[in-house]
Amino acid sequence: HYPLRRQRQMCIRDRIKEIGMPMMLLLNKIDLSERKGYQVDPRALSQQLDDIPVLETAALKGKGLRALKEAMIHFHKNQEARPHEVLP
Repeated sequence: HYPLRRQRQMCIRDRIKEIGMPMMLLLNKIDLSERKGYQVDPRALSQQLDDIPVLETAALKGKGLRALKEAMIHFHKNQEARPHEVLP
């Protein structure tokens, strides 16, 4: 089941990249993951995803929200003006 889900996710990522939309991966509830002993290396994950920025947050606790806001502002400022595009 996992390989099929990953394959679909990679296909979506490739389609988004194809049309030139900026993207980032947001890992929310990182506090719960850490409490359960899971560790994620955002830099390594970003490299595995062709340098898509990876951000960690715990939204209810406010952790990582400043970095998320800054990343969104950066993406918005660097976005080329283009008509709205929708994935088929």
